[in-house]
Amino acid sequence: MKVKFLSTDEVLAMQERLIDCFGGTHGVRDPGILESGTCDYEHLLPWMKNSIKKA
Repeated sequence: MKVKFLSTDEVLAMQERLIDCFGGTHGVRDPGILESGTCDYEHLLPWMKNSIKKA
């Protein structure tokens, strides 16, 4: 299974489209939290796979 890591810009674009469709307030309350959630975790993927196999 290939994992797709979304960038902050991709997440913001998705949020904007969803708000346009379903309503809500545009913007992000804390951009730092969003950036930390979308930072480059690709280097952790091998470790995460090993941890899941052991569990």
